[in-house]
Amino acid sequence: MSHTIDMDECMDILYRRFGKDQLESKVSEFMSKDVDGDMDITFSEFASMDIKSRRMARGTQPSGMG
Repeated sequence: MSHTIDMDECMDILYRRFGKDQLESKVSEFMSKDVDGDMDITFSEFASMDIKSRRMARGTQPSGMG
């Protein structure tokens, strides 16, 4: 197990969640979080992105940010 999400896995996950119409933009958004540029998303990169995404969806800011 690699403990990463590669481009194919990313596309599969996002297609299932957002559908064909949003796939390209979501893949670009998701892969832009690849901090080290290896085209794989590590769990820590994913978790950081997911937390930010959930906060934005709820309209909340991290503590001390607003």
